[in-house]
Amino acid sequence: MKYDISFIIPCFNCEKCIKKTIESIAHQSHTLRYEIILIDDGSSDETLECLKEISNQRHDFPVHVLSQKNSGPGSARNRGLTIANGEYILFVDADDLLLEKY
Repeated sequence: MKYDISFIIPCFNCEKCIKKTIESIAHQSHTLRYEIILIDDGSSDETLECLKEISNQRHDFPVHVLSQKNSGPGSARNRGLTIANGEYILFVDADDLLLEKY
């Protein structure tokens, strides 16, 4: 399926903040179709388990989880690009909070 936007989020040791980031994306006031791509970049905490939990929850948008050895955020973003189906790509950091009308 083609989406209007692919949100690509590199994740490294972000188990304490990633849920709020996803919530801020989910509460956008637009009606665009979007997907969220989460890439665990070799976290040493419970980030990967948290990402899997998020992807197993029911959402109005697809959530994809990828995992790789620690290679940095640029590598994680590039990995997300390989599966992105959005007309537009938006890179978001794991600790970002988007305003409702972003």
